[in-house]
Amino acid sequence: MIHKIHMGEMLPSVEAGMPYYIVGYMGSVHDYSDVVFPQDIRRCTKCHDESLASQADKYKNKPTMAACGSCHDNVDFATATNHPVVQLNDNNCSGCHIPSGQEFDISVTGAHTEPLRASTLPGLNPDCRRNKRRDGQEESRPRRTCSRHFQSQDERGRCR
Repeated sequence: MIHKIHMGEMLPSVEAGMPYYIVGYMGSVHDYSDVVFPQDIRRCTKCHDESLASQADKYKNKPTMAACGSCHDNVDFATATNHPVVQLNDNNCSGCHIPSGQEFDISVTGAHTEPLRASTLPGLNPDCRRNKRRDGQEESRPRRTCSRHFQSQDERGRCR
């Protein structure tokens, strides 16, 4: 649940228009559809710090459908919807999703490569210039309905 809450507005289901909420004590509704994690959500080691918790590396050494499906909530493992093969349990997850591999591959750490920290993308220096709402108006604070406009430059300041 914690992964899904942190994904908030970036959940595939929320992007498709379905809100993500939890009904709590006494029927109280908690809508997490607008939650934005304050950094790249793929920075797993921010919370999974092996120096602080003995099982912090379990996410990469024992991947599960529950953990992956919490963020990738448009995957149906039983029907192979948005997943290459049917998975009925967690027994075979680590066969394809090994702990570490290359950046951007299907290993657990590779699939969570942060583009701005990737060694395979040197010189990419994005600069957020402004935020605009869908209606084109300037937005001072990014929200779910905003788009971000970037200008990328290499080390010499040339646009790419």
